[in-house]
Amino acid sequence: MVEKEAREVAAILLDRRAVIINTESPFTFSSGITSPIYCDLRQLCAYPVERERITALLVARISETAAEIVAGVATAGIPWAAWASSRLGRSMAYVRDGAKGHGRGRQVEGVIEQGSTAVLVEDLTSTAGSAIRAVEGLRTAGAEITRSYSIFSYEFEKAKEVYREAQVELTTLCGISDLLELAVSERLIESSQAAAVRAWLSSDPMSQTGR
Repeated sequence: MVEKEAREVAAILLDRRAVIINTESPFTFSSGITSPIYCDLRQLCAYPVERERITALLVARISETAAEIVAGVATAGIPWAAWASSRLGRSMAYVRDGAKGHGRGRQVEGVIEQGSTAVLVEDLTSTAGSAIRAVEGLRTAGAEITRSYSIFSYEFEKAKEVYREAQVELTTLCGISDLLELAVSERLIESSQAAAVRAWLSSDPMSQTGR
């Protein structure tokens, strides 16, 4: 079932061009890194049917926990946390990358009671830097958190290590390996293109970024 759902999510990401592969004209990130793959899962917010399906899959996973709060990583994780928490009838919060420098100086927005339980939601996992900073922010605010969820993951080993060190279990609806397998089987890309993406991933290209 999980494999089937991963392929379903991969199909949505490719069909709605939330993930684009181009090995001939690589994309350039703001960091200067060039990449044969570009991810912009915020695109999915524009498509009601697809976002409802992905929300349902997130809800199915989160419902396995008794977490009181569904927290989104600002900004891209906020809508998914809002939709999932609404379906589950649970509290919602969101976490900035750092505390505000004005007002009440909060990093976490929402009602966090000491000892309350939370799960984290983000759209994309690369190095896991932003997610772990969010986890730390929630813990500082008083929440207990051991689970995190994302729609798509680059499946970097660095991210897995970071989550293990933070004692947080990551659940991803779809990984890059699922997406490449589907893209090749559906002849959306050539096997050589998939190999080029895998080579790029294995080079640890985003080790200097903090996401």
